[in-house]
Amino acid sequence: MLSRWTDHTGKDHRVRDCFTRNQQLIDLTMQPDEIKETMDETIALSTVPKSNKQIGFHFLKFAGKYELVKIADYPNDFLSFLSAPY
Repeated sequence: MLSRWTDHTGKDHRVRDCFTRNQQLIDLTMQPDEIKETMDETIALSTVPKSNKQIGFHFLKFAGKYELVKIADYPNDFLSFLSAPY
C-alpha cells in the first residue's frame, strides 16, 4: 500500500492515496456527509410522484389476458403495492 508509481505524465502516485480517493468515490458509506445531503436534496427535488389511475382495471385486464384466475380472485392483495408511488 505504500508503494509508489509514476503515470504517463510523470506525476508520482502513492497506492494508499489512490486507494483512499477511490474508496471515497465508490463506497457510498465513505462519502462525506455534505455530499450525501446534496445527493438526497437533488433526488428529492427531481422526483415527481406518479399518479396511478385505474390500476384495478389494468390489473384485472392483465390477469385475464394471462389466465391468472387465483390472482384475479384477490386483487386487493396486489393493488396496495401496485398503487404505491415509489
